[in-house]
Parts: sequence; structure tokens; C-alpha cells
Amino acid sequence: MSANVRSLQRDRLRSIKERQHAAEAEVTRLTGLQRGLENLKEVTAQVGAWCGRAKTNLEHLTFDERRLMLEVLDVTVVVTPTKWEVKGSLPALAGDLQSYVTIERTSA
Repeated sequence: MSANVRSLQRDRLRSIKERQHAAEAEVTRLTGLQRGLENLKEVTAQVGAWCGRAKTNLEHLTFDERRLMLEVLDVTVVVTPTKWEVKGSLPALAGDLQSYVTIERTSA
């Protein structure tokens, strides 16, 4: 084989290895996204169940218990003459780290 052919083969092999590494990195990234989506689905189900229980019991709660519920959810309300905004956070376990799912509603 000539030197040119060997050089072309090395270049092509290097290119294939680079694409392989890029594809492996993309698979790792997508796997992480998939885990995040699965965690979000689980959290969504838990939040839905919790909200259902809270809704059922809401009318029986005292003012202080309702206030405590808002504090637990880290709810803040901002009202201006033109709009209102409600924000809250729910703790969500993400692996070994604790993260928060933020819920926000704004009038438009």
C-alpha cells in the first residue's frame, strides 16, 4: 500500500472514531434527559395526588393550617394594578440531589 492510501485510511479511521465518541456523548445526554422526564412524570403524579388530598381537606383547614400549606409550597403572590403572579416550589428528589419544581401562574 502506498503512503497516500495509508494516510487516507488513518484519516477515515480517525473520523469514524470522532463520530463514534460524539454519538456516545449524545446517547449519554439523551439518557440523562430521559431520566429527568421520568422523574418529572413521577413528581407530577405525586403533586396531583397531593393536590387532590389537599383539595379534599382544604375546607376543613384553619387559617393557620392554610398559611402553613402556602409556606411549605414556598408560595408568593405579587399583585399589581395590571396583573397578578403566583409562584411556588415543590421539592423533588433527583438522584442524590434535592431540586425544586417551580410552578408559576401569571395573569395576562
